[in-house]
Amino acid sequence: MEKQALKDVLDIMTGERTVFRYSRDGYALSLLQQYVGDSMRVREIKNSPFAHLMEKPALKKVMSGLSGDRISAEQLELAKWQGDQEQLNFVLTLGSWGNQRNSSRKWLQMSRSGYQLVLQLNFANDHEQKFRQLIKTDDVAAFSYAAHPVLTDGSYETLAWARIDLDFETDTVLIEEIQTDWVRQAKCEWNRRYYQDADFEGYLGDVLAPYAKVWDEAMLTAVVELVRHDLGISQVFYNTFETGNKIKGIEHCPPPKSLYSKLPRRFGFQETREIPMFLRGERHVKQRQRLEISAINSKSSNNERGGSKMMTWFKLPTKGDNYV
Repeated sequence: MEKQALKDVLDIMTGERTVFRYSRDGYALSLLQQYVGDSMRVREIKNSPFAHLMEKPALKKVMSGLSGDRISAEQLELAKWQGDQEQLNFVLTLGSWGNQRNSSRKWLQMSRSGYQLVLQLNFANDHEQKFRQLIKTDDVAAFSYAAHPVLTDGSYETLAWARIDLDFETDTVLIEEIQTDWVRQAKCEWNRRYYQDADFEGYLGDVLAPYAKVWDEAMLTAVVELVRHDLGISQVFYNTFETGNKIKGIEHCPPPKSLYSKLPRRFGFQETREIPMFLRGERHVKQRQRLEISAINSKSSNNERGGSKMMTWFKLPTKGDNYV
């Protein structure tokens, strides 16, 4: 995105801290709340790309309390606060990533040059107190890499972040990356040696464990709510593992595959050959597209089976989409 567009978003949305509470499988309630509008017939939901969400315990509980054949957004909102799962507290903050230099694009692992909005999922104070007590350190970003888009000013510790490219003119967002340092580094043997007086068993088992189980779905839920509710953008794309790595030039040390396959599918994202609008004019994207078409045509002319897989992205369904 352009630098001015990023500045406009940050100027408008940066201010008071945003508290975000999440419990396991909460994404199902959030996604359906966005999808149904004011309300929707159960039959329509079961015939939609979000039908699988109806199998979640929280949705079954909502279903059991229905007096008719419709689910309302109000009922789904109420269910968020009446669940059986433990609610975790977070603080959301915004940041930035990138620059205009095309030579930096692959180094920064971006699908196009420019700037990206960063949404940071930070621990709230209840975790902070337990962490300091058990790990026995005043270090800032103790389990984070300062070169990553995490907070390093001591205000909060960042559990995870998402990088988001967007374009208001085409009503399009690309979720470029979702990642965590904290969960991995807290389990790293090097940190055990460095923080010799720390109680890692107590921290990992009693404090971090519930966060480690849901950090990815909590992060993606926060992103979708930001994009759809706060920014008002409807076309939400998400990198697939293969295409994302190719477009960003990631050849070594790829990210965890599940974050770019299982996670978006769990949310109902559909795999598509549709290219995000703002990437269609990018030279390296068009070049990749030509190479893949050429490879497929070559195999076809030689009667070879199989072939190169075309570039694909995940796309979050909206009302009116046709899925056959």
